[in-house]
Amino acid sequence: MKRGMRPATPGLPQGGPGVRVLALALLAGCGGPPPTRITGAFVSGLGERQSAAWWDREVATMKAAGLDTVILQHATYGDPGQALWTPNDLGLPAPSGNLVGDLLGAAERAGGLAVIVGLGYRTNWNFTGGHTQAQYRDLAAFNVRVAEDLWRRFGRSSAFAGWYLPQEPDSQRSWEPVSAAPGTPLGRLLRGYYLPVMARLKELAPGRPIVISPFFGWNAMPPIVFRKWYTLLLNSCPVDILAMQDGIGVFHASLGPPGPGEAPCGDALVYLAAMRDACRVAGKSFWLDLEAFREKEDGDLIAATPEALRLGTRRYPGLGDQLRREAPVIRANGPWGNKILAYEWSYLRSTKNQGSR
Repeated sequence: MKRGMRPATPGLPQGGPGVRVLALALLAGCGGPPPTRITGAFVSGLGERQSAAWWDREVATMKAAGLDTVILQHATYGDPGQALWTPNDLGLPAPSGNLVGDLLGAAERAGGLAVIVGLGYRTNWNFTGGHTQAQYRDLAAFNVRVAEDLWRRFGRSSAFAGWYLPQEPDSQRSWEPVSAAPGTPLGRLLRGYYLPVMARLKELAPGRPIVISPFFGWNAMPPIVFRKWYTLLLNSCPVDILAMQDGIGVFHASLGPPGPGEAPCGDALVYLAAMRDACRVAGKSFWLDLEAFREKEDGDLIAATPEALRLGTRRYPGLGDQLRREAPVIRANGPWGNKILAYEWSYLRSTKNQGSR
């Protein structure tokens, strides 16, 4: 232990204040009953410039809703696109101003809100694993630069609690076989992107967790293959938390097997259980990324409602039933606890949708 450092609190991951804020918030979820409340949310869709005072009000609303964790989905968007902080060493325009700094500052002033910061999202990302090794390496080099600049400018913030990689694998059969050998889809992802980026994140901030949030779609791997594939991924890279999207809001999944005449969605409860088992085997934490929106047939998104809702030919469960049926599945008891997040804060913010109450 370096001279002048305080001993870590027993049972908590080591790291700075942001790590301890997040770890304290999660202790109740380690080894205890499954969580029953939404205590975290993604924030996204941040194209408009907002003031620091606006973020102070928004963070106060988040805390009043019972949130202790926020994941900023991405710090850049586009190819190479725009940045959400300024100045930045990437030479990217930042029409939203210093949004990253304003959010972290508001979280610091409010206290008790941990912010997990997303890296850069390039819109040429291939969800189905079709990138070449060279394309992955290019993306990795870009996001290492993003992480280094973010850490240099904001790493001292007590609210900076971890990292989020916004690149989402879709778990389709195109990701098979279950192998990390060179040349396989998983092998290319690990060697070209995940391992170099995650290694640098651990060098920059050894105590901060790394989060990923995959999903499954219409052509998903069968649940048994899905579990094996993610067990291999989790055992092969230093990711700490897997926050799986439940697929309800985008109509990729149903709560239980689809009924007669219903669209052939996947069973969210089966896939969530498969991911929970993968996290248990690999010793990682499993968080639920609960979709608090509903996608209409024309692609528009609206906030979920407490009760079941029919949109054209699509019948969605109510947010309350979604939370009640999914929460018992997710318990994996990893080092960073069990937690329910909502995607996305703007939908959860509606007074009708305080699933955390």
